[in-house]
Amino acid sequence: MSGFGYNINGFGSFPSRGGPLEIQALVVAGGANSGYDRAGGGGAGGYFASPAREMLSGVGYTITIGAGGAKAAALNNGSDSKIVADEGSGSATIYQSKGGGVGGNQSTVPSSGGSGGGGSIASPRTGGAASNSGYNSTGNAGGNAAYVSGNLGLACGGGGGASAAGQNGQASGSIGNGDGGDGTAWLDGTTYAGGGGGSFYSDTGGYPSVDRANRGAGGGGKGGGVSYITGTGNVNYFLPGSGSANTGGGSGGGSASVSGSYTNQTNSGGSGIIIIRYAGATAATGGTITAAGGYTYHTFTSSGTFTPA
Repeated sequence: MSGFGYNINGFGSFPSRGGPLEIQALVVAGGANSGYDRAGGGGAGGYFASPAREMLSGVGYTITIGAGGAKAAALNNGSDSKIVADEGSGSATIYQSKGGGVGGNQSTVPSSGGSGGGGSIASPRTGGAASNSGYNSTGNAGGNAAYVSGNLGLACGGGGGASAAGQNGQASGSIGNGDGGDGTAWLDGTTYAGGGGGSFYSDTGGYPSVDRANRGAGGGGKGGGVSYITGTGNVNYFLPGSGSANTGGGSGGGSASVSGSYTNQTNSGGSGIIIIRYAGATAATGGTITAAGGYTYHTFTSSGTFTPA
């Protein structure tokens, strides 16, 4: 058996068990949080949709759901989601998806991850890469930040999503913070692993003065922003959104200080999810069990065990 389950051997080692159960699995890791103070969007958790494969009757498959990056002053990547079991050759990881990479902040560049975080004011303002070597998951890079000279404005990049890279910030023409990359729809019809939107900052009022819902489809959070309105003394603050729970969505990027506290300008990434489905009636235990279209679904929104009967 390979380390990530592409080849499976040893079914004959269990003569007392019933036949194997053919399944398909979705494995989404936790999305990242994002920085504060002119920050890029958080990258989505890595996304993996397995081909059909067999799981052994009577074997407990350990399910680990990756947490989203916590809301904090620190930058926190998302955590991995995985399926682990002993199929006769010792305990091994069957499938594993990588946690999302954080969006950068005022002094730190974004990280790589299942999908990369969006670029921020920190030079060179480029987005983080999707880096899934050794994992089953895939993802996309975060978008780049766009800077207006003289510190008059900044449009940060969106975090990468499962099906698209984060959008670059726009500093001329149609000015705006970058959208998070969209996620991917699985067999249940739901879209997962969307990137968080980047933030914006303006000293001149030339950037958006309205809240812009620039989250990636699939649970990404919208980016925050600050717009100083020249000549009026007014300041518009827009707070970032969190990644949605059990989607692997990245957090929206935070912008400049609101009441001097990071807690008002950053948010958390969305936790991951694992879903296992197979044709026919219920033939296993574990997770929340539902049926639709001739298939049974076992949905894990927290860690547990999947055991074919």
